[in-house]
Amino acid sequence: GTREGFVREGKIGAVGVSNWDISRIAQAKMLAAGPVTNQLLGNILCLKMPAPADDTVRVLDGSYFQQAVAGEDLSLMLFSSQCRGAFLPSKLGRIVPPEYDNEDCRTAIAKIAILARELGLDAGDLVLAFLLAVSPRIIPLIGPQSPAQLSESMKGLELRLDAGTIERLKIIGGWSAFA
Repeated sequence: GTREGFVREGKIGAVGVSNWDISRIAQAKMLAAGPVTNQLLGNILCLKMPAPADDTVRVLDGSYFQQAVAGEDLSLMLFSSQCRGAFLPSKLGRIVPPEYDNEDCRTAIAKIAILARELGLDAGDLVLAFLLAVSPRIIPLIGPQSPAQLSESMKGLELRLDAGTIERLKIIGGWSAFA
């Protein structure tokens, strides 16, 4: 059978893709069962980190963001949404994962930590809540390494940030131009 046939038969309900560029997604959306989500690297620091060594990895930017929020049929699943643990209480301010170990990221991490303290929140919860608040089309993927980390991540899902906090985080992360 064909993909279109599988869609009609209900054997394919949704298609997700990983690291597809914008033009490829646009082409695929013309087909039956075009993608409903694109998984790419995205987090509050993704605009401040150097380009990934793997050139097949797509990083959230204004173009991807606009493609998702402008249409009603595409979401973005962001991997590394918690910056590989950079905001874990055990690491915050001490251990920075290599891809975030530059002056821009370190400065942003420090500013986010200060904001989190001002709000009485954990910085990890704050950055996860930010991603959820920016657009309902953004779905952060979390990768806990233990049940305790999973439990900690759940706190960020319950937070509701006010508009002022969201704007401050957009500025810190460099998202103001598109989000």
